[in-house]
Amino acid sequence: MLLAAAIAFLTLQTTPLPAELAGPWRATLASPGGELPFALELDTAGAARVKNGTEVVDVPEVRFEQGELVLAFPHYDSAIRARLVAGVLEGTWTKRGSTDEPQRLAFRATKGAGARFTPAGTGDASAPPSIAGRWNATFAKESRPAVGVFEARGSDVTGTFLTSTGDYRYLAGDYSGGRLRLSCFDGAHAFLFDARANADGLAGTFHSGTSWTDTWTAKRDDAAQLDDPWKLTTWDDSMPLPLLVFPDLSGQSRSLGEWQSTAKAFVLVLFGSWCPNCHDELADLAELDRRLRPKGLSIVALAFEQIGDFERDAQQIRRAMLRHKASFPVLLGGRSMKEKAAEALPGLSGVQAYPTTIFFHRDGRPRAVHTGYSGPGTGAAHTALVAEFEAIAQELLDEPGPDQRELWTRLASGRWVDQPHYFTTTIFKDDQGAKFLSDDPIWMPESPEDQIMRTVRVQGPSVWFEDRLYAYDSATSVFLDPFDTGHRVVAESPMGKEPPCPIWTMLPEQIDEASRSTSARLRREALYVSVRALREGKRETALDVAGFLDDPDVFVRCVAAWVAGELKLDTALPKLLQNAGHGFGPLRREVARALRRLGRAETRSTLEALARDIDPLVRQHAKVALDALPR
Repeated sequence: MLLAAAIAFLTLQTTPLPAELAGPWRATLASPGGELPFALELDTAGAARVKNGTEVVDVPEVRFEQGELVLAFPHYDSAIRARLVAGVLEGTWTKRGSTDEPQRLAFRATKGAGARFTPAGTGDASAPPSIAGRWNATFAKESRPAVGVFEARGSDVTGTFLTSTGDYRYLAGDYSGGRLRLSCFDGAHAFLFDARANADGLAGTFHSGTSWTDTWTAKRDDAAQLDDPWKLTTWDDSMPLPLLVFPDLSGQSRSLGEWQSTAKAFVLVLFGSWCPNCHDELADLAELDRRLRPKGLSIVALAFEQIGDFERDAQQIRRAMLRHKASFPVLLGGRSMKEKAAEALPGLSGVQAYPTTIFFHRDGRPRAVHTGYSGPGTGAAHTALVAEFEAIAQELLDEPGPDQRELWTRLASGRWVDQPHYFTTTIFKDDQGAKFLSDDPIWMPESPEDQIMRTVRVQGPSVWFEDRLYAYDSATSVFLDPFDTGHRVVAESPMGKEPPCPIWTMLPEQIDEASRSTSARLRREALYVSVRALREGKRETALDVAGFLDDPDVFVRCVAAWVAGELKLDTALPKLLQNAGHGFGPLRREVARALRRLGRAETRSTLEALARDIDPLVRQHAKVALDALPR
């Protein structure tokens, strides 16, 4: 009931409109490329609809206050404000984006359902009689080709451009005398295409919003195809999903392992509330979630927003989710810059488009990565993609669980030591399930008769000790704490053949050898062991920690930042400051923690920026550090 009320409140806020506003309007925005038209309908009950060919967009908020008409699209943080002057609506469309200064285009609308574009004249009589069909298109500023798909009824044209990273949604316009004009306005997009036919095909310009301009050409090609969007991006699972930690919309730090470890199939989608293609996918994923969640599908959305203010970004994300009645979890990944999004997700080969969707097996292994999304404006391409998404999800759900007998043999073959607390835990596995007994005071029963074994759950790299989540690294027999780089559980005694003995028992000379290993896991362990050897007097100096703050593996950098803080290494300060703006939240967290330990006055500006971070753990350490700095 509360969700339904929230949906209604956010999607249908209207006030009655004067009779003179009711009816169809030909609306335009003053694009840098010329007049950008779209159809607008208003009625006295306060409803408003924007039309682009077959697309009808219900305007979520319609108000008429003190002579001003407001048509708001809150999920895109945009609005049209206009007044009726001599029978003409005149005003401004404003959209807040990634900068402090919002986009603004002049808005004008005249009463009546006129042609979308004003007549273009007679034009070139030798031009092709129709634009309908499939076209191989090239945009000058894009590295990959696009495919134009157009339908025509007389001079009226509808269609879109498909690209490997998404589509241009619903375009509408006309083709006459060799001139093609198309436009789209949906509250977020303001697209204008203008092209002329020539001997080679089409050549024209593309304008988007207030500033983006590109040129494009196209040749008719009924066989035109895009690069395979399933092959543009890959996922390397060397960074276990439990170590990927992001805040939810309430500000609570959450690990992706929380969902991966409880699902039969796990889907992670990168999106932005500002992105219309993402809204197309959210609508389809909401339906997929409703049908397949009961069977074990778990979908998590990771949002990358444009502004970078936590409260504002969280509000926009809630609006996007409520608009599509989507109820799966949402986490906030950071700013929408693609290079920062790629840093936030070290497993991805890069972020080329929003949305990007990753399908995982239940044990955390990647199954497939899809770049972009073909929305409903692409027709058959959208229908095929929705079916393909569901087929992959169903395939993952139907898979048998992984064989974990070898893993359990390792886990239950010895005792484990919690560092830095140094209590031991013994894991058992029998016909009744997996349990552990620990000498940790937190876990110890108050009296012998209260002794119980406590539950251990394992799925892939995610291991739960009761309600404590760890990422298990089988290569080094270490449990890593997703929320604290300095906290881990290691094997107390030799186990298995790889490694031949626990990494933390290495001799000092072996530490140096491991620090030069091509294995990021061994470099990481060398840092840990170096600190322990130094504290126990088995080694005189730590490794060159500052050098590890440039390591290509981001989790090695996290450990190096932790070490710099633990040992109060002033020599690492310049590299710590360089890493303070990295997109990987756990690295910023350890940088903030290290700066807190160092307590240097010259770090104030960096700490002030970290105190505004989207990650609550980063903010926590930064604020404590700021409070401790000398005034």
